[in-house]
Amino acid sequence: MDQSNDPVIKAMHDSNMPPKPPSPPGPAMMSGPAPKPPIEATPMPEQKVKVPHMEMGKETKPSRMPGGAVGSPVLWLVIVLLLVNVIGFFAVYNAVSGLSEGTEKRNAVLGGKLDGMSAKLDVLVQKIQSDEDRINRMRQNLFDAGGTLQEKGDALMKEGEQKIAEGEKMKNDANGDQTKIDAGQALMDEGQRLKAEGEAMLTEGKNLQTQSGIPANK
Repeated sequence: MDQSNDPVIKAMHDSNMPPKPPSPPGPAMMSGPAPKPPIEATPMPEQKVKVPHMEMGKETKPSRMPGGAVGSPVLWLVIVLLLVNVIGFFAVYNAVSGLSEGTEKRNAVLGGKLDGMSAKLDVLVQKIQSDEDRINRMRQNLFDAGGTLQEKGDALMKEGEQKIAEGEKMKNDANGDQTKIDAGQALMDEGQRLKAEGEAMLTEGKNLQTQSGIPANK
C-alpha cells in the first residue's frame, strides 16, 4: 500500500525536513537590481597560539632586538656582561702593565742607588780598614818606640852605675892624691848623669807603650 499520500506520514515527513528557502521572486517582482548571491565564508588559516614569556612567575612582554627581531633579556644581559668583562680586563691589564713597568723602573733606579750605596760602603769600609791598619801600625810603632827607649834607658842606667862604681874606686885608691880624687869624682858625676837620663828614657818608654794601647806583656 502506498503511504506517501497518507496525511499523517506526510506531516511527519515534512516536520523532519529542513525548511525550504523562499522561492525567488517572479519576473513581476524584480523591478530593482538583482540580489547578489550570498558570500560563502572562507576558512581562516590555522594560527598558532603564542604562549607569553614567563619569568620569575609573572608574565613579561618579549623584547625586541634592533631591526625588529625579538630577543631574550637574558641574551642581552649576557652580551652586556661580556662587554663589561672585556673592557674591565683590558683596563686592568693596562693598569697592571703600567704598574709593572713603573715598578720595574723604580726597582732599576732603586737597584742603581743600592749598588751605588754598596760601592760607597765598600770604599768606606776599605778606608776604615786602611785607617784601622794605619792606626794599628802607629800603635805598634809607639809600643816599639817605648820598648826601644826602655832598652836605651836601661843601658844608660847600667852605664851610669858602672861609672859611679869606677869613680868611687878611683877615689878610694887615690891615697890622698887630689888629682885621682877629682878624676874619680868626675866619673861618679858622669855616672849619675847617665843613670838619670836612663831613668827618664825608661819612664818615657813605658808611657809610649801605655799610649799605644797594647799590653806591655805582649
